[in-house]
Amino acid sequence: DYIEAEWGIAMLTLHEGKPQEALTKLLQVLEAFRASRGHENPQVAMLTHNVAMACRACNKLDQAINLYSESLKIKKKVLGPEHPFVAVTLMNMGVIYNIQKDFQKAQVTYEEALAIQKENFGDSNPQ
Repeated sequence: DYIEAEWGIAMLTLHEGKPQEALTKLLQVLEAFRASRGHENPQVAMLTHNVAMACRACNKLDQAINLYSESLKIKKKVLGPEHPFVAVTLMNMGVIYNIQKDFQKAQVTYEEALAIQKENFGDSNPQ
């Protein structure tokens, strides 16, 4: 549907190096998704993750952490706490904590992500 096409265009805009423009579009798409599909479904979780990525690219780190946290909560609920997408969000949160020099939170977050990755892919998988 057209909302998903708008999402794709917004992500293309982000990858083209226009994070503020992408953020504006992604926020509009997120509102449309929430209105049509509710707050707790996998697509809303992924889209919220994408909005957080745009915030990070705009150096809005606190907003990005809040959005990653929201995405994480939804993913854990609808996909399960051991899903690989949960680990991806945790890794992104760890990066921001690292940038903010909150090394304790970064370490805890990275370790949680690593445990999930090992659970899903084993110790020897380079993912």
